[in-house]
Amino acid sequence: MIEKWHLVIIKVKELKVNFVFEALGQLLSVLVVLDEIVKHHPTLKDHWSSYMKAIQVAHHNPNKFSAEVDKLKPLESALARLDSQILSGYILQNCVEQPFDTSSAVQVTTNAVLNDKMLKAIRELFARWDKRCASDVPDKQGLMSIITLIVLHHYIYRTIDKKLIRTIWESYRR
Repeated sequence: MIEKWHLVIIKVKELKVNFVFEALGQLLSVLVVLDEIVKHHPTLKDHWSSYMKAIQVAHHNPNKFSAEVDKLKPLESALARLDSQILSGYILQNCVEQPFDTSSAVQVTTNAVLNDKMLKAIRELFARWDKRCASDVPDKQGLMSIITLIVLHHYIYRTIDKKLIRTIWESYRR
């Protein structure tokens, strides 16, 4: 049994960080898509606004709607959080601007090793993307995941690799 766990530990140690950053970039690019859906979908905005107004009306006149005021307050606060964090169209921004060092034993913003690994992963992801695009139709979703990783990196470490940004911009214009 111990030998089996030993093999699992070795395999975990061999796991490349690039896959983690690639998945993180894909997730962040999904947040961009969700932001665009929320910002540019008029029916969603109208229905959300109508729902919020209906909850407020129920709060001001609970007897008419057989509503319990003590249950409406938590609902209103949850809806307000949902409105500000998701339905405002700033999902990505809210995600990358959150404090990363507050409740963690590991400091993220001052971690030079993580900073270097993240930049290296971004460069490798871009090199792979650029190589694929040279012989095929450019994958805009892949590029978006790389750009969102750069945005996250900038917000965490407050630095920008101008050369990398210039290279990406030139490849996008091709």
